[in-house]
Amino acid sequence: MPPKPASTIDPSVFRASLSGYASNRFTVYLADHFGYDIASQLIERYFIGTSKYWDGATVFWQIDNTGCIRSGKIMLYNPVTGKRSKDTGKYPTWVHTALKLKNFNLKQCFFGEHLLQVEKGKPVAVVESEKTAIIASVYLPQFTWLATGGKGGLNAEKCLALQGRKVVLFPDLNAFDSWKCKAMELSGIAAFTLSELLEKKATEDERAQGLDLADYLIRFNHRTFIDSAASQPDRVLDKEHYHYSYKELTEAYGEEEALKKVQQYAELSKQYQSCKNFVVHNCPLLQSYNQLQHEKAAVSPTL
Repeated sequence: MPPKPASTIDPSVFRASLSGYASNRFTVYLADHFGYDIASQLIERYFIGTSKYWDGATVFWQIDNTGCIRSGKIMLYNPVTGKRSKDTGKYPTWVHTALKLKNFNLKQCFFGEHLLQVEKGKPVAVVESEKTAIIASVYLPQFTWLATGGKGGLNAEKCLALQGRKVVLFPDLNAFDSWKCKAMELSGIAAFTLSELLEKKATEDERAQGLDLADYLIRFNHRTFIDSAASQPDRVLDKEHYHYSYKELTEAYGEEEALKKVQQYAELSKQYQSCKNFVVHNCPLLQSYNQLQHEKAAVSPTL
């Protein structure tokens, strides 16, 4: 008997969650910590949603690399500290549970998995929590940041989406040994390496608390941290290709390669057309290319 296919959430439910950010405790924290512009970019990039299940709750949608919405995790945060709320009874739950969808077959994917199709040239970084992936993406944008959703969320089925990619694992302090074993078990799927950053930096008290990468990074001013990293030698272009104009890509890589990128992102935009805020829809690359074609058509002689 074939395995039961993964259930999915109706896109209309997903779209309805993409608002209410002034009352969303987690996005309020992001805006306070990083400023409105960066917070808005993070909301759009990761499709951070708002839930009425609890006042101020956040939805972390799990969208797979084909654009299917597997489900969303509903969580409540302290808007000042960015820590999970300790309110009694307000433990993480799922959208399909809140909606009381019957016979729902949840098959989790990585949080942020939809970005793998957009950012094929980047190495991938994997952490445990959704919050950590979002925050780390500001400080270390050279990676595509994903989250497993839990210590035990690193498994073979989920990691198939990483096939052929270079992957760096950033385990929480209480998960280093288990993720080290997992990296060896899953080595046939992708090229996994294990970051020892927290292992080397953590104090005994931090080990007892189970420090994660976000706890370490937010100690630094993000602009200073990014400027310091940017001062090191890097690629010709240090952002993902869709952030650049068609002219800039052509100058850096040639017209043939630039056209391939246009075709790649145009196809992704079509694939994710139900997601109105998808990062590629109105990206500089597609906008500038379409504008160029419009200008060429305007000056073409008519027969």
